[in-house]
Amino acid sequence: MIADAVVLMSVYAILTLALNLSLGMAGLFNLGLAGFFAIGAYGTGLLAIAGWPFPAVLAADLVLGAAAGLLLAFPSLRLRGDYLAIVALGFGQLTETVLNSWDGLTGGANGLDNIPAPGAFAHVSGPVGAAVFALALLAVAVAVTEGLRRSPYGQLLGAVRDDEVLVQALGKSPHTAKVTALMLSGALSALGGAAYAYAISYVDPGLADFQTSVYVFLALLFGGMGSTWGSVVGGAGLVAVMEALQLVNLPTSVTGPAQEAFFALSLILLTLWRPQGVVAPAGAGRRAGAALPATAAEVAEDA
Repeated sequence: MIADAVVLMSVYAILTLALNLSLGMAGLFNLGLAGFFAIGAYGTGLLAIAGWPFPAVLAADLVLGAAAGLLLAFPSLRLRGDYLAIVALGFGQLTETVLNSWDGLTGGANGLDNIPAPGAFAHVSGPVGAAVFALALLAVAVAVTEGLRRSPYGQLLGAVRDDEVLVQALGKSPHTAKVTALMLSGALSALGGAAYAYAISYVDPGLADFQTSVYVFLALLFGGMGSTWGSVVGGAGLVAVMEALQLVNLPTSVTGPAQEAFFALSLILLTLWRPQGVVAPAGAGRRAGAALPATAAEVAEDA
């Protein structure tokens, strides 16, 4: 039970890190995150079942996620705010439809099962091995996102989010920054899909459901937009709350509405009393994501 919860906490923490990279750092509202997640999970399942070794599966999975991010970026390069969110939402819904309909490849509504565990963790049996594997991928995701946040590229993303026109006037390319941000977010989401597919050994089209993207968005708001560790706390905390409500043994007809009511109330209280999230981003007092320099102009000149 605990090991299963650790797996889900790790997966949601990775997904929250991925959304933080696109939304918290670059200001790109990606409501299609669940589509990236499902693509990564199915890519892992199909390749693992085909007998690919773990390193090759993981590399291919990251490429698939990045390619999906690039595919989303093309029609939405000049979009922002609500328009980008709508395009991303359509991408997620399209992904779920394809996974449901392509029976010959994806198994349709039945999904894929009996996904073999990676050889590197095969000696650790059962749920404990799955939890160790998911935590290992989470550690990789944290290291990558924190490195990006502290890098000149991460500072450039914050500048693009804060003042895209100024960045362009200083000779930098906001479009290139946004495309790479979506690609990196897609790759991280696919990494979360790999963690889920290997740990659970089963994937289905429901992974691309819009509700997954909503939960990850709430987790990011709770943890702190622009904060690496806030994303981890938010993603893990979201699962902890859902698991705790399951332990109360309420009727199924009550558990779902209770979760939604809890999340809605938490969002209202958080907005009123701590809008920056539970874990304040680096450089608190400025907008999250602009890690060190004080202005967008300084960031763009340094990047």
